[in-house]
Amino acid sequence: MIHTFKRFFCSTALVIAVASVNGYTGEPVTEGTPVQDAEEGGNLFTYGFELDGVSAYLWHGLEQSNGAVMQPWLWGSILDFTVSVWGNYSFVMSDGLDNPSLYGDRIDDFELLIDYENSFADFTFAPTLQFYFLPEDDITGEITLKVSHPLWFVDLYTSHTFDIIGYLGAYFGDIGLAFEKELPAGITISASTALGWASAAFNGANIDSSVEKWALNLFSADVNVTWYALPFLYIYPHCTFAAILDKDLQDALEAQDMNAVNFAGGLAVGVEF
Repeated sequence: MIHTFKRFFCSTALVIAVASVNGYTGEPVTEGTPVQDAEEGGNLFTYGFELDGVSAYLWHGLEQSNGAVMQPWLWGSILDFTVSVWGNYSFVMSDGLDNPSLYGDRIDDFELLIDYENSFADFTFAPTLQFYFLPEDDITGEITLKVSHPLWFVDLYTSHTFDIIGYLGAYFGDIGLAFEKELPAGITISASTALGWASAAFNGANIDSSVEKWALNLFSADVNVTWYALPFLYIYPHCTFAAILDKDLQDALEAQDMNAVNFAGGLAVGVEF
């Protein structure tokens, strides 16, 4: 059974405890951190809202919906801290699939996140902590640390996610390359690719109990375009390709009528102030 726990919330105290090495959001890229914006004459406090329509909800390459979804995101940032709420609304019913996490026509994932980001030398450190509120499942939470470093014209990054409440021992890590280029007319293009691996507890909880093993789980790639049509309004088309690599994991997914190779495209519209 796939559980849709996907990002991470925690207490402010824990964020401060790791703040000396931190900072990351997996959300669309903005033009700079709040501190950078403030130093350049912007606002110390920023906030925004985004609505993203996506052909499918993918999490670590795993299907979390049986079709199109809508994903609202509301956030506010001060200094290098960001607090946000995120949700997933599925339009398509599960159509008989034997997987209770593939809900439909309902909000099936609600998340509360706290992120912090800071840089030291040429490294950017980013902890993210999050609670997941899922229907028909217990509340769980994760802590993630992402570290990135510029390498020629790309960034080399790695992230490591640990469940801290409901699925202790579940861990997912990845390493990848990310590219971003600003173009005229308020357009930014970005792309990334990564390899991901997971612990036995992660695979057992999120794929099937028959595959409780460490594995090289995932190859993923994505391409995104951000266009600021107005200073406060952006449009964000994006697409993601994900392939499960391990044969045992592929077989376990196939037994549940789920795909080991997935593609999702979406279009988000957001405002920020």
